[in-house]
Amino acid sequence: MSRCLLLFLLLVQIWAAHSWQPKFHLSRAMFGTQTDDESFSMRNPDEKMNLSKDSDAKTDYIEQKLDHFDDSSQKRWRQRYYYNFKYTGGSNNIKAVFLRLGGEGPLRIGTVSNEANQMMTLAKQYGAAAFALEHRFYGVSRPTPNQSVDNLRYLSSHQALKDTAYFIQKMTEKHKLKGARWVTFGGSYAGYLEVVEDALRSQHSNECAENVRKGFQKMTSLMKTKEGREQLSKIFMLKAPLTNITLSYNNIQYFYQVIYENFQLATQYNEVNVNPYKDGYGIKQVCDIMTRGNEDPVTKLQAVNLYMARELYT
Repeated sequence: MSRCLLLFLLLVQIWAAHSWQPKFHLSRAMFGTQTDDESFSMRNPDEKMNLSKDSDAKTDYIEQKLDHFDDSSQKRWRQRYYYNFKYTGGSNNIKAVFLRLGGEGPLRIGTVSNEANQMMTLAKQYGAAAFALEHRFYGVSRPTPNQSVDNLRYLSSHQALKDTAYFIQKMTEKHKLKGARWVTFGGSYAGYLEVVEDALRSQHSNECAENVRKGFQKMTSLMKTKEGREQLSKIFMLKAPLTNITLSYNNIQYFYQVIYENFQLATQYNEVNVNPYKDGYGIKQVCDIMTRGNEDPVTKLQAVNLYMARELYT
């Protein structure tokens, strides 16, 4: 009897451990999504907002294509968005429209109602209309009934940007905003430059982006040979040289992640003026390194790696 009880408790423990493992997509935890199909239809995150009945902020939905890159696909889904025309003064000739792009989490209606929010502060100042578009697969904006591997192929920045382009087009038509300038706000997605005239983004030379591309392209080429891996080990001062370990997909993936994450951090936290970023470590500093002199592009990647690591990881 005691053995049966012990076996039962062990099985429960194993089940609990596995049932609480978070799901990941593109190496990131699925914030805003659920781990089981039954709870996939998330509760409305605005239930506890207690918004007043006369609030100027409104909630609505737009019908989007599931796959913007497949003309034969007719599948549609409803994407949530918020809007607020409070600061336009009822004008029929709105000059500016501010759009907050949702990221990797549920979007709150406070995005277009809280005056302390940067976007709303500027909307009040410039008399702009305000919109906020929730990212597909987060909050209640669910394109598919579950998050199977097959369905997660529709979770991508490319699909999200197409969602944004279509949203701007339809809102322009619906609210008669032709001629108004759209300005996007958001940390993860800046918006389609083809459809957004003024994006809150930094302007930097094409040379910087091109050298980053060349650096990773050469790094990929070097990874394919023993001699190349020896060279990479020397350039990046790897304590365990790549030639001394049994390479696996995860080993290579982690190595690349450490290097490209430097550019993600510099871009995402560019000029946020807090912690180490108040003293630099943004796009300008990284691009200064990537465009200096005639150094090999892979050597420049390591220079960026050392620069970022010196302050952020010490």
